[in-house]
Amino acid sequence: MIIIDKKAIAEYLSEYVTSISVKEIKDLVEIPPPDFDFNYAFPCFHLARFEHKSPNVIANELKIKMKLPDYLESIEATGPYLNFRVKPEQILQNIFTLQEDYGKIYEKISRATSNPSRIVIEYPAPNTNKPLHFGHIRNMLLGRSLSNLLKYKGDKVFDVNLNNDRGIHICKSMFAYEMWGDGREPDKKSDHFVGEFYVKYTQMEQEDSKVIEKVYELLRLWEENDPQTKTLWKKMNNWAFKGFKETYNTLKI
Repeated sequence: MIIIDKKAIAEYLSEYVTSISVKEIKDLVEIPPPDFDFNYAFPCFHLARFEHKSPNVIANELKIKMKLPDYLESIEATGPYLNFRVKPEQILQNIFTLQEDYGKIYEKISRATSNPSRIVIEYPAPNTNKPLHFGHIRNMLLGRSLSNLLKYKGDKVFDVNLNNDRGIHICKSMFAYEMWGDGREPDKKSDHFVGEFYVKYTQMEQEDSKVIEKVYELLRLWEENDPQTKTLWKKMNNWAFKGFKETYNTLKI
């Protein structure tokens, strides 16, 4: 499978640009700013002295005569630039093929091994009263991506996951389990099992706002290290942790 990087774009361009070498083309290929909806850009200023035409004209003429390869979605001429948009499925294939090396195909990062920074990155920091959701997935992917980039740069990175496993929100799930759990064990992914009781509590509070007083009483018992309350707290937290771990393993986080 072809890896789409500056070299691949340069080799493709060399079929139509013959006045300079592939290496020179590669050195000219740019990665546009993030807010620009293209993956690569080729400035045509350098070709003007060979073609004796304006860069804008050269870019437009190249766009007209270039045949779209399988891995490109579109080619557009914008002023003096020829812009290339890679197909999303091609980018995904590159990611799956290169895995942790993806992102290193553009530029080599100067490693700061002589004086590395010590950096703590915390993610996804879930609450143990409900299952992981898409917001947590986003945080995991962003956190791990940032961690990998900084490690590649040479920094000392500490990945930290602070579980929010105590407080009134945790006691809400505990209270609902005491009301409706009947001592049951999880019959599904265990963090989802815990989350069902948080939903039940929310519904109950909508019907009776005074029920929160009983939850505060449960929190008071937890703070006083009541054995029965602490046992329930540990059991439901362990269920949540087990479910979280399944998701972490799936995402290799």
